[in-house]
Amino acid sequence: MQVIKENLKDIVPYANDLIRVIGNGEDVSDEYYQDVAKAIEKFRYKYLSEMKIVKEMNCCADTEKLTTINDEYYAKQINNYLYIYIPEVVPFIKGLDCWTNDRLKSNLARVCRQYKNIFTNKVCIYVRVKASHKFYDIDNKAVKPISDGLIDAGVIKDDNIEKMMYIAEGFYSEENCTEVYVIDEKMIREFLQITFDIS
Repeated sequence: MQVIKENLKDIVPYANDLIRVIGNGEDVSDEYYQDVAKAIEKFRYKYLSEMKIVKEMNCCADTEKLTTINDEYYAKQINNYLYIYIPEVVPFIKGLDCWTNDRLKSNLARVCRQYKNIFTNKVCIYVRVKASHKFYDIDNKAVKPISDGLIDAGVIKDDNIEKMMYIAEGFYSEENCTEVYVIDEKMIREFLQITFDIS
């Protein structure tokens, strides 16, 4: 596991420093916490990628679940729309890095592949972000990993203006998660009326 040891070098210095300063009661800047979070995410992505390769070499049939530590992502078709559960809050656009983007995109694609080609018309992607902090700007949340994952899964053909539009709504909730509804454009009014009792 030499590669894993090399990857650990990215996070160990941050972890040691953070333990020291917190233990001493020192103030740490927001930027430093962000650096720590990015280092952890970078290591996690590298580690899981390496483990996936190792499992594939050993002919493991369950390799795709190793794309994330949390495999609670799921998708199901309900009536005329596709429902997707993401067990985390999508990140802010400003904080979006390639590891977070790839994780969200790959996990969403993984659970949606069984629904390839179920939509032929333009779709509306309705995103409900549930977070345990009350004040955040929903327009700063990243929707791109969701549409990219749907394209990778073959659920939608493209995310250009001819093929997709989206609605994003934020909610306060004790549970931090994101719910996604993929709806045929022609069914939006009926979907909103039935699902959310909107007239």
